[in-house]
Amino acid sequence: MRFTRRDMKILEYLKNYEMVDLDSMADYLEISVKSLKNQLKELSEAIHDFEISFRFCRVIR
Repeated sequence: MRFTRRDMKILEYLKNYEMVDLDSMADYLEISVKSLKNQLKELSEAIHDFEISFRFCRVIR
């Protein structure tokens, strides 16, 4: 699988944070939450292969 710059940015973000808020991550990447969810689905195998562990949290704003 070839990784785009955004893919690499997502993987790096997930490596740096144990708790991930989708809204904050989408803001950081300057994409919609829906696009982020789709890209995370596409990257799920790579996330597993790189042994990246994280949990999603919900921030009430």
